[in-house]
Amino acid sequence: SSSDASSALGRPFSLGMLYDCRSDHLIPGSTLSHFSLTHYSLTQSVSQSVIITSDSTADKYSVLNVNGSLKASCLAGLVKVEGSAKYLKDVKESQNQARVTLWYTTTRKNTQLSMNQLGQEHIKYKEVFREGIATHVVTGILYGANAFFVFDREVSSDEDRKDIEGNFKVTLNSVPYVSIGGKSALDTKNTSETKAEKFSCRFHGDVLLENNPVSFQDAMDTYKTLPQKVGEGVPVQVNLLPLKELDPTATQMVCQISGSLVDQWQTALEDLSELEMRCNDAMRSKPVKYFKEIDAKVKTFKKLCFTEHLKTTLADLLPSIRGGEKEERVLSDFLKKQQEFRFNSNILSECMDRIEREIDVVDRFLRMITEDYSQTCSTKIVASKRGLDKEVLNSKCVVCFTFTSLGGEDPILSALDSPSSESTQALVPVKPDLTRWYHSDNVFDDMDKQAGLFKDFAEANKEDTQTRFLLASIPNKEQEGASIYFYEKGSKRNEHLEPPSKPEKPTARDRYHNSVTLELLPPDRGARDVTHYLIEYCIDEKDGWCISFYWSTVLLFCCSPVLLFCCSAVLLFSCSPVLLFSCSAVLLFCCSPVLLFSCSAVLLFCCSPVLLFCCSPVFPSCFGMSSTVLLFSCSPNLLLSCCPVLLFSPVVLGCPLLF
Repeated sequence: SSSDASSALGRPFSLGMLYDCRSDHLIPGSTLSHFSLTHYSLTQSVSQSVIITSDSTADKYSVLNVNGSLKASCLAGLVKVEGSAKYLKDVKESQNQARVTLWYTTTRKNTQLSMNQLGQEHIKYKEVFREGIATHVVTGILYGANAFFVFDREVSSDEDRKDIEGNFKVTLNSVPYVSIGGKSALDTKNTSETKAEKFSCRFHGDVLLENNPVSFQDAMDTYKTLPQKVGEGVPVQVNLLPLKELDPTATQMVCQISGSLVDQWQTALEDLSELEMRCNDAMRSKPVKYFKEIDAKVKTFKKLCFTEHLKTTLADLLPSIRGGEKEERVLSDFLKKQQEFRFNSNILSECMDRIEREIDVVDRFLRMITEDYSQTCSTKIVASKRGLDKEVLNSKCVVCFTFTSLGGEDPILSALDSPSSESTQALVPVKPDLTRWYHSDNVFDDMDKQAGLFKDFAEANKEDTQTRFLLASIPNKEQEGASIYFYEKGSKRNEHLEPPSKPEKPTARDRYHNSVTLELLPPDRGARDVTHYLIEYCIDEKDGWCISFYWSTVLLFCCSPVLLFCCSAVLLFSCSPVLLFSCSAVLLFCCSPVLLFSCSAVLLFCCSPVLLFCCSPVFPSCFGMSSTVLLFSCSPNLLLSCCPVLLFSPVVLGCPLLF
C-alpha cells in the first residue's frame, strides 16, 4: 500500500491521527481507533550542519523538504507553521542586509503503524469515512529536530554584501562538527570574532531554550548544547495513508495542484518580496523621514505589496479544487489576472524605480546643502508646514530652499491603488517618463545651481543671528523642481530669490605709487538683488580687517605696497560669499625726501626731474566716489597750485583714505 511523505512543519502529529489533505489541516481529537501497539523502527541518530547563504523562498522550502501540494498550502497561508518551520517566514527586510544561516538537523527514531493495525477489524470509528472530514491517516512519524541560526548584519554603502557573507561563511566553517559529547564548538581566538560580533542572531528551532540567542557568541554557546537538548525529538516528517485504501466510500483528494502553477505563484511572491525590501529601504531614507509627500507615496506602494487578501482567495480556492468542486483553471485564471495587473512585477518595478529616483535626487540635494546631514550645519530641515510657519513667524528673515514638486501623482500607482483596480484592464510596462521633474536634465541643472548658491550663501551668513536658513517642501506647480523663498517679518517676499554668487575678481584699473583704482565686477548670478558691496581690507591679517561699504563699482584705495581685500555683494539682509584677493600700488618714481603736503591751496614738491601727478578733491561723504581726475607732470622745483586738499586719517567712518 502506498503512502505520501509530508513535512511536519512543527505541527503536533501523532500516529493514527486523521488529516485532511484538501486544506492540509490536522483533525484534532479524531482517529480511526485507539492504537496501543506500535511498531518501532529505530534508526541511528544522524546529525549534520549546513551553512546557507541563499534566502530565496524556493531554497527555504527545499531545505525543509516542502514541495508539491503542501508548498501550495503554505504559500496560500493554509498551514500554520511552528518551531523550526518558522524559518520559512523569516525573510530579509532590506537589500542592504547580509544574511548567513547555520542549519543544524538531526533524526532520532521512526515509528510506524503496521497494516494489521489498520485492518477493518481494528477500526472502531467507521463514521469517519461517512462524515468526509478527512482524506488521510497518519501511519508513520520520523522524529528529530531542526534548528536555524539566522545571522543578519546591515551593510553600509561602501561594503559589498556578498563579500561580507562569504567572509562570515568562512568563520562558520571553522566551527567543528557538533559532537554528542557537546565539546567546545568554537575557539573564538582563532576566528574573526570582532567582525562576527557585528551579526545579530535569530533562532528558529524544535528545541526548548531558556533564552534564544541574539548574538554570534550566544549562538555558538547554544549550538554546542543542541545534541543534549533534542532528546527524542519532535515529528519532522510523517507518512499519510489515503483513507480510500481502507474504505472505498471514504473522501479523497480528487485533484492535485500542478507544480507549474505552484512555481508560478512562488515566483510572483518572491518578486513581491524583493519589491517589499526595496520599499523598506526607501522607508528608511532621509527624504521619506522628512517629507510627507514622499512618505505617502512609499506607503501606498508598500500597501500594494501586501498579499494577505490574495492568500485569503487562494485559501478558499485550493480545498475546492482538490475536492473536485472547482477546476484548476479557476486558479490559473485568477493568478493570470493578478499578474497582468495588480501584481505585474514589471509594472510594480517601474513604479518603484520612479519612487527611488525621486528619493535619490532629493537625498542628493539634502546632503549637498546640509553637508551629509551634519548637526552643525547652518541650514535646518523643516518637515512640516506648521514647523515652517513657526520658524518664519519667529525669525526676522528666513531664506528657504524649497522643493516644489515632491509627491506628484504617479498615474500608474494611482490606478493600482484605485478601489476599482480589480476590474481595470491589464496595464503594460511603460517607458520612463523623462518629463517628470526628477528625470529632467534642465530641472536638475537648475536645482544644482540654486542649491550651490543657497549653500554658499548660508555659509557666508552663518553668524547672522537674525536670518534663518531652512530647507522645506511646498508644492508649487509654477516652479518645477525647487526654488528659494525669502520671508521677512512673517511674510513671504519672494518666491524666486537668487542669492548672489561670489563676486568676480576686481580689475585694477589705475595703479600709482600710493593708490590703486579697483573696478568691481558684479557676481555671475544674483546680481539683480545686490544693493551694495562690502569691502574688507588689511595689510596684514594679524592687524585686523577694516570694513567699508560701497555703492559704486569703482573704488580708489590708498595702498601700502600690498593690500589684502575681501569683497562680497550685499543684499538688504545678508551678504554673498566672500572673494579674497590682493592688490598693490605701482611705484612710478623714486623720490627723496618724502613728499610734503599742506592744507593750503599751494603744494610744494621735492622730486626727481619729472613727476607724474593726478589730483582731485575728495570729501568724506563720497565713499570712494571722487571728482574728475586732473593728470599733469612737472619738472624739479616747480611750484604748483591747485584746488584745496583735505587731509584725512587712514580710516574715516569705516572708509579708507582716498586722495
